[in-house]
Amino acid sequence: MHSNVIPATIQSYGERINAINKYLGDIILQELRPRDVNRMLQELYGFGKSYNTIARTKAVLNNALQYAVYPAELIASNPASAVKIPAKAPKNLIVREVISLERFKEIMQQFPSGHVMHIPLCIAFRTGMRIGEILGLTWENVDFDKGTVSIVRQMRYIPQQGNFMTQPKTPTSRRTIMMDSILIEELKRWKRLQAGNELRYGTGYAYVDKNSLVTVMSKGLKAGSGMKRLDLVCTHAEGKFVSRGCVTYQVRKLGLNVHSFRHTHATTLMENHALPKDVAARLGHADVNITQNIYTHVTNQMRQNTVESIEKALNHADK
Repeated sequence: MHSNVIPATIQSYGERINAINKYLGDIILQELRPRDVNRMLQELYGFGKSYNTIARTKAVLNNALQYAVYPAELIASNPASAVKIPAKAPKNLIVREVISLERFKEIMQQFPSGHVMHIPLCIAFRTGMRIGEILGLTWENVDFDKGTVSIVRQMRYIPQQGNFMTQPKTPTSRRTIMMDSILIEELKRWKRLQAGNELRYGTGYAYVDKNSLVTVMSKGLKAGSGMKRLDLVCTHAEGKFVSRGCVTYQVRKLGLNVHSFRHTHATTLMENHALPKDVAARLGHADVNITQNIYTHVTNQMRQNTVESIEKALNHADK
């Protein structure tokens, strides 16, 4: 494994390569034609794959074939370069729902203080952090005096391998954001309860090894060489770490997805006239244009509200 490539990235490339091999693996390189590539993309579309998934698959194939042109000089031209992604492929398969404050209060009643879901969803709703960033958060990165939380790692699940502590998604994902007073009090209360749980019946602690793999060790066992205990914010009462699968399962039972909370936080900020660049920084987006593109519906409504406010003001002045 290359030191600069995280396991999740390797998994993603592997999925793309498996798809390419499925459709094109039996074709000799020199006999591969644009129609073959087009057939693969059309079949991916036919199976309901999103535009982004198809685009990523084509990008992996295109890069490999470009290398085959030069410097490998195995083929004269790239048969994937001019092939278009199906225009009707869905741009967004995830329905992003905005959660009202009333709905969130109902959710918190289902998951009261002390429930394994309480803190992860509080953090998601009030900070817009990605679920992996929330599950990878440790107490050393929570500063109650300054009222800030620093995102320096995330927890990623790799099928058949386990949970890993990895670098944030992008360089700009590594950030420090302010917490509101309610979240600060929730975290303080949970920290006290968590300490009490450890004394009462803690049976396991989360550790990360030299390969960034997260494991749980029984209380009292000596950690092996290269293993470091993780003082995680999000844990079960008995001390083990909270997995993404656990959160996803519980959130789906609510008719939501884990991204709904992040989407709600960003939408709320935009609707309350936060600057797009500030929202992008808080969310950890690499480019403010990403934020503006995702929340175009919000900014358009804000522009319309501005026009209506101007019209009202001018009409009032003319009277």
